Amino acid sequence: MKKKLLVLLAILAMVMCVFIACGEEEECAHQFKVTKTVAATCGKEGQRTLTCSLCSETKTETIAKLTKHNYKSTETPATCQAPGMSVAECTVCGHKTETVISQQLPKCDPTNCEVIIEKAANCTEDGIQRNVCKTCGKDVFSYGFEPKIPKLGHTYERDNLQSNESKGITFYIGTCEAEGRYELECKEEGCGHKRTVTRDEYKELGEANLIPSYDVTKYDDMELKQHKFPLERNDSTEPTCTESGYDIYICEACGYEDKRAVYDPNGHFYVTKDAQLDVHYKITLAPTCQNPGTMAYICTVCGEVATEADFIKTVPIIDHNIVDDENVCELFASADATCTEAAYKIFICSADPFCTEKKTFTYGDPLGHDPQRNGEVNCSTEGLTPYKCSRCGEETLVNDEFSNLDIRHTYGSVKIAATCVDRAIFNCSICGKDYKSYDDDASGDPHGNHVYDVVNEVVPESCSAEGYTIYGCSAGNCGLTQNRDYVARINHTFNGVTEDGKIICAVCSFSYRDVTTEITTGGGTLCLGCEKTPCECGLKVEWNGYVSPKGPTEIKANEELVKNSVEWTEVEQKTIDLAIGKGMIILNGQDATTYTVKVYDKADGELLATIEVSGAIVLIDLYKYEAVGQVAITASTDAEAYFYSIVK
Repeated sequence: MKKKLLVLLAILAMVMCVFIACGEEEECAHQFKVTKTVAATCGKEGQRTLTCSLCSETKTETIAKLTKHNYKSTETPATCQAPGMSVAECTVCGHKTETVISQQLPKCDPTNCEVIIEKAANCTEDGIQRNVCKTCGKDVFSYGFEPKIPKLGHTYERDNLQSNESKGITFYIGTCEAEGRYELECKEEGCGHKRTVTRDEYKELGEANLIPSYDVTKYDDMELKQHKFPLERNDSTEPTCTESGYDIYICEACGYEDKRAVYDPNGHFYVTKDAQLDVHYKITLAPTCQNPGTMAYICTVCGEVATEADFIKTVPIIDHNIVDDENVCELFASADATCTEAAYKIFICSADPFCTEKKTFTYGDPLGHDPQRNGEVNCSTEGLTPYKCSRCGEETLVNDEFSNLDIRHTYGSVKIAATCVDRAIFNCSICGKDYKSYDDDASGDPHGNHVYDVVNEVVPESCSAEGYTIYGCSAGNCGLTQNRDYVARINHTFNGVTEDGKIICAVCSFSYRDVTTEITTGGGTLCLGCEKTPCECGLKVEWNGYVSPKGPTEIKANEELVKNSVEWTEVEQKTIDLAIGKGMIILNGQDATTYTVKVYDKADGELLATIEVSGAIVLIDLYKYEAVGQVAITASTDAEAYFYSIVK
């Protein structure tokens, strides 16, 4: 009972707590303290931040900006460049004001200047100086002032060349190799330049009394001495392949070595016959299967490898290096043995990194099929036993001891009827498979009746052949055709002559005869197909005739040839005016020739045209003129003219 009462009291306490929590919160009695301040200045308001120490609520207050600036003044006196100024700057906000307190002084006065040395002159280099205003420090131009300070030049001690070595004078007596001399060192501190006084100059200065204590003995001491060599050589150097040899004589006075009796280098010695690798020659560039290499001979005396072109040879291209070894050649591809293919590996040539030559190595024989019986013999297999390879899955039908050749498809419905060339297709009534009728089943025999009702091509008629239509058979996939519906051929249309004398059909470009070689008297018809007598092709055209010339007419260079008729060949013995029908002229020169042809009217002799042409062989077409009575021809070189009059 007590336990139940305690539980009820606990539940009641929880409910009261919930109600109290759900009620309105009690308002905080804030206690604000300043936590952040931004000071005010004379140009900007400040701000302070206050935070409640009980609930952390914040608020801000504005601090009024200062009422005036706190200036601190700095004065600058007037110069010749600017007036005097007083600058007042606020120590709080940095605000500045400027006030003129004195007027600018007069411009820089050249008399109020001082010279400042920027760089002092020395023995070898000019110095630099500036003329500066004492008031403002600016450079001032002054007449006669030179910014450059001339270099000083060297200063030598020359009063006593014998003993005053402490002043930078050094004396050298003459030796076997060089004449004696004095060396004078420049007195200027830090210069260090030395001037040499030669023996002759020393004498010249002394004799001119420029050296107060000139000493002839010193002059004699500076004399160039002679080497003193022994009678016998001191040493010798033998010549090598590339360097000369010589005898050495050493001066007993100064130790100078004199090389005499120079011997020419011996030159390299190469063994080129029966030479051995790395003994007599060296491979300098190894050959590959793609590129030749090079070899150079080795001197047997000094061991140097030859650089002369005569002793550098080409090493021929080597064979491909393809071996069955993955440590030597790169493996390109490989495969294990299958039922039909042997195992193999393909290696790439290793003789050159750029070579792609490959070789295949095979191992053993193909595995061969492992046929396992797969299914029963029935009409679907047409009496053959089905097998399937256990390795590759190839299916085959085999006529073996288990076969029953009498089992085959049984006639059912006709799937595709027999055609002109193919047997009928039936559907088996047992297995439902379509099959072509067997040869011993007459019901499926092809009927052989072709039906030519498909237009494959229409061949149009031409000048040389009749037209027709090609029909294909639609009764089966036999591919047979039949030609029908013939259309008679059309006649040739001759209306032009080529430069070489051919008469051309405008429709088919057929060329009929050669007007330069044949005579036709006209009348009747001409055979255009076979050109036989009698005509066998039946292709004829009416022709009134054309005239061939008796022969070419000569044209002398620059002499005018006048022609008003054409003579037939000796067979016909006729002459025809140019005006008959239409005519043409063929002009033939040995080389490029310029022709001028004048064409005159037959009726009144009026000049119809002047034609100028150039070439070795040219054609003049007179068809455009109605009646030509005469032509006059001039050629730049000797030529020939052929005249034709063609009549249709």
